[in-house]
Amino acid sequence: MSMKSYVRKSFKIAAAVIIALALLFIYDQLQPVKLDYGNSNIYTEREIAEVMTIIENRFSEEMDGCKLYSPCMVHYTDFRSSLFGNMVLNNYQRYHWNWYFGRTDHSNWNLLTCGMA
Repeated sequence: MSMKSYVRKSFKIAAAVIIALALLFIYDQLQPVKLDYGNSNIYTEREIAEVMTIIENRFSEEMDGCKLYSPCMVHYTDFRSSLFGNMVLNNYQRYHWNWYFGRTDHSNWNLLTCGMA
């Protein structure tokens, strides 16, 4: 095999690998978010859904370019930052984030604090 054909073959293999990785990344980014409300002996599914809405809204405001993975009444969430990151998060890294909610009696839920686990 000549050097020229070896270089061409190597280039084709490298290009195929890069395209495959790009397609996997795009596929991962397009997957819909699946919410798991878990089970609670204390809170109704509607109450948990209220809190999940707050999480989703706050997440989309503060974690631009990131994808929420598995939200699991402290809420634990896993997410991966975007491929290009942002000014705060590292590029394409998985994070664990906790959300702490509170309320008095049957009032509205209040986000008390949130942050990395």
